Amino acid sequence: MNELRDKVAFVTGGASGIGLGISKAMVAAGMRVVMADVRQDHLDEARAWFVSQKQSRRIMEAATLVREYRGFVWSQCYRQNLPQIWTIFAVLLAVGGAF
Repeated sequence: MNELRDKVAFVTGGASGIGLGISKAMVAAGMRVVMADVRQDHLDEARAWFVSQKQSRRIMEAATLVREYRGFVWSQCYRQNLPQIWTIFAVLLAVGGAF
């Protein structure tokens, strides 16, 4: 999968459940991953796992805020300092649960 090496995936719900599984698979394929999640504790646990695997340089956490406006659900990413060299290649939506 050399064509994915160093590409960037933005994974919503990326710090737990299926989203974390997707994040781990993307890193294993050589990608860089921005894990967006509404739960800071999940982000902290996911980062700790990547640190333990010596893969922390391939991930970035993004705390998010989910809002409803006129029946639409919007997710706003809090992390504004995504490195300029990290151009998003893929967006994967793995959000579940009730808001």
